[in-house]
Amino acid sequence: MLAFVRSLVAERPRSGTELRAAIEERFPDEDAPALAYACRNLLNFVQVPPRGVWGRTGQVASTTAESWLGRAAAGPPSIDETVLRYLAAFGPTSRPGRD
Repeated sequence: MLAFVRSLVAERPRSGTELRAAIEERFPDEDAPALAYACRNLLNFVQVPPRGVWGRTGQVASTTAESWLGRAAAGPPSIDETVLRYLAAFGPTSRPGRD
């Protein structure tokens, strides 16, 4: 299943509707919405632009991070990297109950 969806979105980004339809066609006896949801989370999906232009909305289209970046995704960051990224984004914070 994952290999099928990975190859599908590698061709071009797909909307949720397109993804569910393709899964339903390929795996008619399975729950296509549930499988599409699982694939979006297991394959590190990213939303690609444009979602909307000049005041008009559009359907969300997604692909894998690997397809979008053109390379394999890096492994998970260390806890030190995670803390530094958090602080860079949100600044220092207090510990709960220690204001």
